[in-house]
Amino acid sequence: MLQVEKLDLLIKNGVILDPSRNTNRTGDIAVKNGKIVESEGRSSLYEIDASGKLVMPGLIDFHAHIFYGGSDFALAPDSFAFACGTTTIVDPGTAGVANYRAFRAYAATQATRIKALLYVGSTGLGTLNYHENADPACWDRDGVKKIYEEYRGDLLGLKIRQSKDIVGSLGLKPLDETLKLAGEIGCRTVVHVTNPPTGLEQIAAKLRPDDVFCHVFQGTGNTILCNGKVHPAIWQARERGVLFDASNGKGHFSFEVAETAIKEGFIPDILSSDLTTMTLYKDYAFALPHLMAKYLYLGLTIEEVVRMVTIAPAQAMGLESVIGTLAFGACADVAIFSLKEMNVEFKDTLGEKRMGKKMFVPEMTLREGRIVFRNFNFI
Repeated sequence: MLQVEKLDLLIKNGVILDPSRNTNRTGDIAVKNGKIVESEGRSSLYEIDASGKLVMPGLIDFHAHIFYGGSDFALAPDSFAFACGTTTIVDPGTAGVANYRAFRAYAATQATRIKALLYVGSTGLGTLNYHENADPACWDRDGVKKIYEEYRGDLLGLKIRQSKDIVGSLGLKPLDETLKLAGEIGCRTVVHVTNPPTGLEQIAAKLRPDDVFCHVFQGTGNTILCNGKVHPAIWQARERGVLFDASNGKGHFSFEVAETAIKEGFIPDILSSDLTTMTLYKDYAFALPHLMAKYLYLGLTIEEVVRMVTIAPAQAMGLESVIGTLAFGACADVAIFSLKEMNVEFKDTLGEKRMGKKMFVPEMTLREGRIVFRNFNFI
């Protein structure tokens, strides 16, 4: 009689919520050798009863500062990611060409999967005490190209910040030069847009397919709204293939902007946290599951919310067959949550508050099939 090899782990009876396959049903998830596999007719070395829980791909945080030790506001990813159901993080340009090798050496010490953007300014975003030098005349263009080629498998694009207090009289020149450099390299540009020096429609009009407009619901200075509606140029950018990231953070979210845009049908492609030492487990952002609950409050479906933190960022990373999905053969990065009825307070940059009624509570996280977090109550 042919003996079937046992599974390493079987998650039974959970509500499988996997937008990559339009799945929202009760079922099992099986793991063998760090991959998602078929479970039918196979016993397992270890079983987990996930009855009444949500079983989804490990969350992907597309924007969180994690160059711990290399920046005075960055976090150590393994200290919080797994406890939040997050298995993959993209660092949004905390390092530049002068210190990216140090960033990658640090990233290698962490179990969290880490990708990154490369800041065009040489030293990246190392401190909150002063802003980076946004003048393109001071950039090391050859160094950017060299580092990008050396780490192309780890890098997802170039990062630039376009805020009045950063660019000053340079206006949109830093963005223009970043787009030019990205074109020479063959990569995307990700642009921070809070309190921009021009109308956001002018920034959006410059972006190409696959570029990322982050902090889309920011409310400082010019916003994506015009006469109470989303500006036509923002819609046009979306139609061209520009991606919009919520990247909440502390200073980048307005209820007025978000509620107006969502009512009109404009929702972010990606929901990320922009976590730093100022926001982790604190007001405004707290952690990615807290932001997911906020978007439930704002009227999105649970499938829309989960898509923004799983398959959508995975597609933006070019890893949609590896992460952000529970399809057979994918990496067994899995997050199990309870969706609990409870009062949850949300706050925007201006101090406006809203009270939600549901919260995503992490119960267990698997990273390549290995249990890396388990809530004491989930036994």
